Amino acid sequence: MGSVLSISVTSNRKGELVFLDKVLAVVYQGLEGDRYRNHSGNIHEPNLRAVTFIEIEKLREYEREFGYALSHGDTRRNLLTEGVDLNLLVDQEFKVGEVLFKGTEWCEPCAYLAKRTHHGLLKGLLNKGGLRAQILQGGIILKGDSITTLD
Repeated sequence: MGSVLSISVTSNRKGELVFLDKVLAVVYQGLEGDRYRNHSGNIHEPNLRAVTFIEIEKLREYEREFGYALSHGDTRRNLLTEGVDLNLLVDQEFKVGEVLFKGTEWCEPCAYLAKRTHHGLLKGLLNKGGLRAQILQGGIILKGDSITTLD
């Protein structure tokens, strides 16, 4: 269906992104080393915002429309994907390599990202800003892993 092009984590909201070839996804919590890990505050309850995804296709569309190139790092999302419509994965289970996710909500752009990048970001990525998901089954995510739905 799709694949992972890039992986990033950061220890805090405004921190430097670290790009990885692989990362550990911890069930109910998040990605090892990332700010969203255990965002729920309870390791026994699912973190509904554990991992964020964005599509390369949406970034290319944004560049065509606004003349401004956004990188994976600019978006501050964890996983950059290709070949999958993330909007369709809300309330759906899907796998990234061996890791099982459930899409929880769209990941809309925020004013902080617009301030850091381009004034058109809020309008240009509205309903195109990616996906938030919880981890149902943990494991290692590798750059290049396939993304498949379970239907």
